[in-house]
Amino acid sequence: MADFNSEELWNDFKISFEETVNEIDKSAFIDAWKDMPSRTLFYSTKLLPEISKKLGLSYQKEKVNRFDGVFYKTASQNTDVPVIYIESENDAKSSDREIFKLLAINAPLKVLLICNEWNENEKKEIAYGYWHYQITDFNDVIGLTQITH
Repeated sequence: MADFNSEELWNDFKISFEETVNEIDKSAFIDAWKDMPSRTLFYSTKLLPEISKKLGLSYQKEKVNRFDGVFYKTASQNTDVPVIYIESENDAKSSDREIFKLLAINAPLKVLLICNEWNENEKKEIAYGYWHYQITDFNDVIGLTQITH
């Protein structure tokens, strides 16, 4: 029987994410946001490993199929079983490939982290002009169990 309920796992992930962000020295964020490679390195060396610890899971960068991160649990027969797959994208408008990649795998939770150069117009365009139709289309065709944006 599966140990993980997707909704509970998502709630625990959000709490752990927020706690970790609040615990990390703010200068690390300033350094990370200097450029895209620094931000990606920050995710893989500081943010994601700490979140996985809080969740009682192990973390590995690009463990399978070049996902940005995988949180997994080692099962009784020593198999590393993926529990959470994570993808990140520095441009919200080009995140389609990450969505398709996440939809192609099976795990209780899949997370897409998006970073963008935000201003008020950009926020509205992404939230209502881009993501709205993306989420609606996916939900109409394959059904989504939980939609959060």
